[in-house]
Amino acid sequence: MNQPLFWIIFNLFVVAMLVLDLGVFHRSGHVVKVREAMLWSVAWIAMAVAFAVLVFFWHGRTPALEFVTGYVIELSLSVDNLFVFLLIFRFFKVSSEQQHRVLFWGIIGALWNQRSLRLPHPFCALAKKDGCWNRRRTVGTKISS
Repeated sequence: MNQPLFWIIFNLFVVAMLVLDLGVFHRSGHVVKVREAMLWSVAWIAMAVAFAVLVFFWHGRTPALEFVTGYVIELSLSVDNLFVFLLIFRFFKVSSEQQHRVLFWGIIGALWNQRSLRLPHPFCALAKKDGCWNRRRTVGTKISS
């Protein structure tokens, strides 16, 4: 499988999981209990392990270890976010039933903002010099208009 096709499939899978999470499993707002949170955590971690196994058999040991290392670091760094979310929910008095929906749309907004910063802006096509950025420009050269 070539790289662009892999990334297309991967991104479609991520979008499908997000739609499935909010659209099917969490359609109605409810209080998430500890048992349910643990089961969902195990499910998502199991998908990450399955992906690591796929990477291991497809690309070898080193890329699989790099993925697992990055996953564990990101998982450990995300724990401090829980305290920030707790403070924000308490300050804005977000009900327990709506917390999952608020988190979901916050994640969607963050993903959208990150993606929009990495892709060229639609109006760049209207710019006259190679989009919005003149890639041929080097430090110290003068751009003539």
